[in-house]
Amino acid sequence: MRIPHAVLALGVIFGAAFAGCQKQASKASAAAPSKPAADFTLQDTSGRQVTLSEYAGKANVLIHFGATWCTFCEAQVPALNALSAKHPSNDFVILSVDSGEPADKVAGFVSEKKISFLTLVDADGRVANAYGITGIPHNVLVDKSGLIITQGTDIPEAEIANLAGS
Repeated sequence: MRIPHAVLALGVIFGAAFAGCQKQASKASAAAPSKPAADFTLQDTSGRQVTLSEYAGKANVLIHFGATWCTFCEAQVPALNALSAKHPSNDFVILSVDSGEPADKVAGFVSEKKISFLTLVDADGRVANAYGITGIPHNVLVDKSGLIITQGTDIPEAEIANLAGS
C-alpha cells in the first residue's frame, strides 16, 4: 500500500511538533511526600547567584523547567506571571530554570515575553538532570520545608493555593 506524500508530510510535521517539547512529562504525578528537593545554585539572567535553599523556611517555591524554544513552556508564561503577581514574594517564589541555552538568549526571551519571575540559566542541564527532567514544561512545587509536594507538566495552582492558606 502506498501512502500519499501529503499524508506522509503531515505525519512528519505533526510528529515533529509533538516531539518538540514532548519529551513532555506526565500531566501530574504526586511526589513522595517526604522527598526533599535537590538543592542547586544557578545564575539569573542578570548574573546574580540564586540558591534554592535560600528560600527554605521562608517561601514555597515553584521550579518551572522550560526553554525558549518550547511553545508549551511559553504558553505557561501568562499564568506564571499572574501567579507571581498574586502571591507575595516573601511567601511564594517562582524559579524558572531554562536548560541547555546560553544566558544571552534566555535574557532576550525574558525581556521579550515580559517575564516577571526569576529566570535561571542551566546552560549545561545539570539541574534538570538532577531532577530527572525528561520533558518540558515541567513544574516542581517545593514547600517551605524543602519537600517536593507535586510535579508534572501542569502548573499546580490548587496546591499553591493550599500552601498559601497554611
